[in-house]
Amino acid sequence: MSQEPNKMSEEAIKECFGENLKFARMRLGLSQTELAARADVQRMVVGNVEKGDHNATFKVLVRLCLAVGYHPTDLFNPGFLQFAPRAVAAENAASMDGSK
Repeated sequence: MSQEPNKMSEEAIKECFGENLKFARMRLGLSQTELAARADVQRMVVGNVEKGDHNATFKVLVRLCLAVGYHPTDLFNPGFLQFAPRAVAAENAASMDGSK
């Protein structure tokens, strides 16, 4: 079996995560700059991850997920856009602000 399907799958996963991250960020009313500050990453990293153009480290992905109040498995889920509960994300993100 060729390696090409795996590479396509990897790209699809990165795009899925990026779209879900952008959706979560926008639902919280955050700019890329605000999300970057919450996650302690550079704004360019946020933009590139949202576009699926960045091979982020696990640490960066977890920081981004926590900054928008979702578990990493949520943002890797292709069905996330249909089922994302805004109240849970807002509550989780707000609790992160108080822990700093």
